[in-house]
Amino acid sequence: MMDFLMTLAEITLTMSAVILLLLALGPLLSRRYAARWRYWAWLAVAVRLLIPVNISLTRAPVRLSPPEDRVVLSMPAAEPHQASPVPDVPSAPPEPVTTPAGRTDPAPAEGGARPAARSLALSDVLPWLWLSGAAVPALWHGIGYLRFRDHVRRWGRPVTDPAAVDMLKALRAELGIAAPGELV
Repeated sequence: MMDFLMTLAEITLTMSAVILLLLALGPLLSRRYAARWRYWAWLAVAVRLLIPVNISLTRAPVRLSPPEDRVVLSMPAAEPHQASPVPDVPSAPPEPVTTPAGRTDPAPAEGGARPAARSLALSDVLPWLWLSGAAVPALWHGIGYLRFRDHVRRWGRPVTDPAAVDMLKALRAELGIAAPGELV
């Protein structure tokens, strides 16, 4: 999953540069190219953002290196005579020890006793963080859509102006829309 997130970050950063370029050149492009070609450029940007497949380039403009995968928090074991443990800040990080499972854990403390350590891998946290970052806006917009739809259903009135109804029919014919719809 970490590889997917790194690919997603690379694509997002690269396409952000393309989007900024398109926005900066917008006035020039609108004079020189028809709306059809600008539409295709923005469609290509949207499709690239939607398809998270990395196309390998020999000299990619953006290269990211993954951060350290494991964050370890160590606290010394409480002495029987202490009311509450006070964590000591080590002057240097302990040497890592590789376990049989291939994970890196902090070195055992002197005397063979290991401090209570909690470790958390970034590859375990980042996918959930990314999903929550994607779910919150989707939920927000979904609720907004449902509220708007209910508002229109409750307070909307059908349009009876013949000019507006004729304009709707002409636009449907021009755009090739056969689905029925009501003007409210």
